[in-house]
Amino acid sequence: MATARPAAARAHGQRALLIALLAALTLGCGGASRMEFARRDFVAVYKDPEALERLRGAEPRVVMLWTESARVASIESTDAALAVVRDGLGFHPADPGLQMAQIELLEKLKQHEESLSAARETLGRLPPQTMRVALLHSQLRNLLALGRVDEAWVTAHRLAGVFNSPVGAQADAWARVALELALLGRLEDADECLDRSLARGPNGIGSMMALGVQQPETRAASRTLRERALEHHPRHPDLRLTQVVDLMESERYPEAEAAIDTLPAPLPSRLSSDLAALHARLHIVQGRVEQGLELLFARLDDEPADRPALAVLEQTWATLGQPPDVVMEYRLRQARPRIGRSERQRLDRLLAAIAERRAGRMGPANEPASDVSAETDAQPAADS
Repeated sequence: MATARPAAARAHGQRALLIALLAALTLGCGGASRMEFARRDFVAVYKDPEALERLRGAEPRVVMLWTESARVASIESTDAALAVVRDGLGFHPADPGLQMAQIELLEKLKQHEESLSAARETLGRLPPQTMRVALLHSQLRNLLALGRVDEAWVTAHRLAGVFNSPVGAQADAWARVALELALLGRLEDADECLDRSLARGPNGIGSMMALGVQQPETRAASRTLRERALEHHPRHPDLRLTQVVDLMESERYPEAEAAIDTLPAPLPSRLSSDLAALHARLHIVQGRVEQGLELLFARLDDEPADRPALAVLEQTWATLGQPPDVVMEYRLRQARPRIGRSERQRLDRLLAAIAERRAGRMGPANEPASDVSAETDAQPAADS
């Protein structure tokens, strides 16, 4: 009888330990492992749409599977990505990432009314301040796309009123409103909005230049607006630099050189990269290719992944065949470990094109272009 009691006590203790272990797995460790296992499964099957759909069906409560699946789907089809996001919202209706993805995808599909409605609905739920800024900016872009400029003006004011709203986002918003007003011929209102943008930093000017590239019909209005602003702000460094770009686009090269020579000094260091690339491009388009390449190489020696310099170098190589392939390969390999994944894929395509051209010209038995290139290729990727 005495020996039976310790045995029963041991059995009871083992059962209690087992119950505690199961509870820990269910409430604690199991939850963390579930997310980690789902992430591993996603990495294993993300290239197979059917397998990915089965994985989402097995783990519908893991938000990451929906957001990452939508990102993968968007590479091939925005409509497919939107379908994934909407399915995910069925399980996670209040998830901010999925809500924002739906709004952005609708905007990308030019379904501006739906995107605007979704943004307003989400704003009505009093989201966090950072999300509120993104929602108001999306709302402003959709209003401008729908031609509702005065409502966009009000939205820009609301964006500026959000506590700790990034000044870059405010500058971008006011510049977009200014550009749309200029297109409508309301130049004085546009001037006022652009002044508001300039008071908040240079982001708005960059947005106007980018919109001019994406939407050629806005280019003339953008130039007119910036020229008017330059009359009021003759020493504004960003406006002066965009003036050089405008002159080069018009092939007024001597005037562009004079504009570079008279730039206000010292320029902000953030503009040194753009200035070097513009100066090099100006030499190249006037036939002074060697001088232009020297400027680019000097810049790339200091910063091998400098984007403006690389862009001019790639354009020169593609159009003029300069620099030689061996030099171009070396510069690309120097830049490759220092850039992000998407940019690296683009450089890899260029390197493959150079390799194919060399193989066709010299045959497969040739050695690599240089020891430096081979050594650089062996370096680990910066963000792998």
